[in-house]
Amino acid sequence: PEIYAGSRNYTKSLYVLTASPSIIKGRVRQILSKNKISYKELILRGNLREGKFEYKVRVISRILNSSDDQFILIGDDVGKDPEVFAEIQRLFPDRILNSYVHVVKARAIPQDVTPYWTSFDLALREHLEGRMNEGWVEKIWTKLM
Repeated sequence: PEIYAGSRNYTKSLYVLTASPSIIKGRVRQILSKNKISYKELILRGNLREGKFEYKVRVISRILNSSDDQFILIGDDVGKDPEVFAEIQRLFPDRILNSYVHVVKARAIPQDVTPYWTSFDLALREHLEGRMNEGWVEKIWTKLM
């Protein structure tokens, strides 16, 4: 939650996208609410016949096409996020500030996607990019420790 709180001074809104089935939407809302994470849109996969890669590329493309903003993508290496993020960066090269993938399975990820292991890694990278202030980096470090 601290990452999202720390990014509020330079982000307008959060889109939560998952390839999980829409039947668990209520549970996802509970988790986000419990962690005090506000979001603009919560999107879960309704059509389970659609592949996860195709689904995520389609939805992220829709979001990007409906806005002039730049985006930061955050996902993990459990599913298709690394490949999806690389494709989105290829399709929208000037719109993606960075793509971060949480290393869970330690599988290979595309070169243009940035791996991270902890919330502190993510906060530090955002600070080095000049977006997150050091006070939030310190808060996230303290929370992690």
